[in-house]
Amino acid sequence: VGLALQNNLSNLASGLLILIFRPFHAGDWVSINDIAGTVSRITLMNTVIVTKQNSTVFIPNSIITSNRLTNSSYTAEQYIQFIFGIAYENDHHEAIRLIKEVMKEEPSVLNPDHLEIGIKEFGDNSVNIVAYPLVHMSEYWPVYYRIMSAVKDKFDAHGISIPYPQRDIHMHYPNKE
Repeated sequence: VGLALQNNLSNLASGLLILIFRPFHAGDWVSINDIAGTVSRITLMNTVIVTKQNSTVFIPNSIITSNRLTNSSYTAEQYIQFIFGIAYENDHHEAIRLIKEVMKEEPSVLNPDHLEIGIKEFGDNSVNIVAYPLVHMSEYWPVYYRIMSAVKDKFDAHGISIPYPQRDIHMHYPNKE
């Protein structure tokens, strides 16, 4: 009985901590482990999150207090991290210029003149360019989708290719004598 109650008591104590310290509220967008969504309600035993797929997830409060929690609703504005992979054969200066154009054309981007942008890494199949536009939290996903589509259109119009993962395999056959 003691072992059976241990988890419930842990969830209850964690629920009290959540209600006292308020790391999030109903309506906040949070991610806990691999679950992200809007907090629907907080009870003493669990927290209910509704995901982007409209699934309702009940997370025991002890899991929330013992794992990393990201609350994206603390600020009214948030940076979106975009990573655009281009082929090594493409001109990265041209790709950066085109991405900047897209950001300036998007009215919801709050920092088009001070956009942080540059090469993030040289990947296995692509040069990866990162950009961080600042947007109002309420417009995060619509802006994300518009920018992804606009960058793809710009890249297509200017001959910038987005590579797909590939491997070159070289076969070596021993000489048969």
